[in-house]
Amino acid sequence: MLEFARRRLFDTAVACTLGLNLPEAQAFRPLLGCGTQSSIQALVAATRATEVDDIAISGCVTPGSVVVPVALVCAAESGLPLTTLLDSMVDGYEAMIATAEAIDGARVVYRGIWPTLAAAPAGAVVTAGRLMGMRPTAIRSALLRSTIATTVRPEPGGSRWRQLGIAAAEAVAVCRRAAVQTEDANALKAWANAQQFDYVPARTAEAMAAITRVDTKPFPTARQGLAAICAFRRLLDRLPLSQEDNVVVTVPSIYAAMIGGIGMPTHRIQSLLQVSYQIALAALAPDRLYDVAREHLLIGTQFARFLERVSIVASPDLDRLYPTNWAGSVTFDAHTGADADRREMVRDPEGSAVAGFDWRELANKAARLAQANGIAPERFVALENLIRNAGSPSAILEVIVER
Repeated sequence: MLEFARRRLFDTAVACTLGLNLPEAQAFRPLLGCGTQSSIQALVAATRATEVDDIAISGCVTPGSVVVPVALVCAAESGLPLTTLLDSMVDGYEAMIATAEAIDGARVVYRGIWPTLAAAPAGAVVTAGRLMGMRPTAIRSALLRSTIATTVRPEPGGSRWRQLGIAAAEAVAVCRRAAVQTEDANALKAWANAQQFDYVPARTAEAMAAITRVDTKPFPTARQGLAAICAFRRLLDRLPLSQEDNVVVTVPSIYAAMIGGIGMPTHRIQSLLQVSYQIALAALAPDRLYDVAREHLLIGTQFARFLERVSIVASPDLDRLYPTNWAGSVTFDAHTGADADRREMVRDPEGSAVAGFDWRELANKAARLAQANGIAPERFVALENLIRNAGSPSAILEVIVER
């Protein structure tokens, strides 16, 4: 498990480094170095804002964005070795993914509930509690108290990234002042009922350790569109795309509306969500797929004409694969009834837990992200060396936060 944790640590450290350079990060970067809670809040917000952090599709939860910052800050503060940090990460991922699965995060997310926000207290408490040497009974008590105190929906008009950071930081604060209380077996179910979803722990029954079931995003994107983007790139590798071809994108109906815009995006997050725009980048400017900040969107005539040729189709057939597979297909359709060889379907895209991402692939991803975002590639090489060679958590944190 420690090898999986090392890879998750490196991938998330890269995301956090990038996130701290986003324009949005300037609002919370000053929190760094202002105490444990403030630092956790800033690092969690920065990581999640990138849309290049990891994700467990079973619960539609991004565990690295919470668990890794909490682990780094708490371990560095206590002078603990990297192996202890990695152990805490394994437990934190387990807790956070189990919570998201128990609330059926992959489905309730489309009702306005944010599974990562709902599960953040569990990930933060278990990670921090392990590093603080808390007894299991105290961890369970802190987990219960912090979870039932949190909301599960993004605040309207506010920064969702900051909201997530606050939830993680407050959960760690609960650990610090933990006093074991009598556990109420029905408290989590009552919390879920109040938030208008069900809490069913039996949904988390899974033989494989949670940290081994996490997907790596190969570039910043909504995970819902990744399979279709990969399908497009694979199809483009073996077929020319003519000027007469329309591009038909088929995705599960449960999230077709979320990623289905076909007009020109007007801001960064919209460009990451909109699968048609991501496919346009893959066709016309593939290096820009790795641009996290998206301060200058490519919105010229060439892109507008390409987007006019893209259509998004909701598929009940793909719904049947969900949530085990967030699948997608692409067809180059010059005529009605395109040949089968002009279609590509992907169930497990690049970076999925099934396909895996080894160290070489993670390093290549980091190098592409560095080049696209004006980061010295040596920083990510230094992070990889520290993490693979048992560097201290404080040394890793220093590389992440340097300007």
